[in-house]
Amino acid sequence: MTTDQNFKYVHGYSERETERLYDQARSVRDLIHSDAQYPPGSVVLEVGCGVGAQTLTLAQNSPKTKFLSVDWAEDSLALARELIERNKISNVEFLHADMFDLPIEEERVDHIFVCHLLEHLFDPVAALMKLKKYLKRGGSITVFEGDHGSCYFHPQTKEAMQAWNCLIEVQERLGANSL
Repeated sequence: MTTDQNFKYVHGYSERETERLYDQARSVRDLIHSDAQYPPGSVVLEVGCGVGAQTLTLAQNSPKTKFLSVDWAEDSLALARELIERNKISNVEFLHADMFDLPIEEERVDHIFVCHLLEHLFDPVAALMKLKKYLKRGGSITVFEGDHGSCYFHPQTKEAMQAWNCLIEVQERLGANSL
């Protein structure tokens, strides 16, 4: 993630949030990772890895790919390391860094993976442009984000919509662009 703009993660860093992230990753695993396999020997930069919820599936699906998984929250990285070690995965290197100042060479990675990160940033386009310099020529970027502007509930209740709009408002107050 980034310390830029006095970043504050809208969901916080509680144990409950960690479980929510793991649950979320399990629920979207087949949707976003069913055919996600990277070529052996390639290097993937995962930005905003958090507690490693997505990292686990990425690394399991591509055991001969090297993953550089980055986050600025040390506590989250510690949980991510634990998760990866517990699952006996050895192809992930965790980096504690600001996404706007990564300690890696330009044009080093074959692919960049971003999941549920841009919605927390003030200028997501600028973030992607900054990350692009780390891609090798011909590399690719995968972005998976929620669309907070098109949420539907059934049955739709006033309370559900108020809760959803509150999340959008809080993210805006924190300087993010959730729509």
